[in-house]
Amino acid sequence: MGSAHRPGETGCGELLLTGASNRVIARRMDLSERTVKNHLQSAYRKLRVRSRAEAILKLLGRAGLRRPAAPPRPRGDTRGTLPPPRPGGDPSGPASPPPAD
Repeated sequence: MGSAHRPGETGCGELLLTGASNRVIARRMDLSERTVKNHLQSAYRKLRVRSRAEAILKLLGRAGLRRPAAPPRPRGDTRGTLPPPRPGGDPSGPASPPPAD
């Protein structure tokens, strides 16, 4: 069912990969923002995606490119990691209260 992309869709898709907004794409292609939006929506349907991000990932995949890997974190940086499990307790739950006297 993959219909061929029209030139406007192709041009918008190429600029989409640069991270350009609809406004910037419109200026560079001498189109209205509404026309750019229509071209992108049509391209999304043909690519079978629902969002700008999905379209970018699919277009990068077709070009044989991958998303860049996350840069390595500095040593000792624990942001985004889980804390170590608590001894004798459920690592995902809150600590148990001390027993009542």
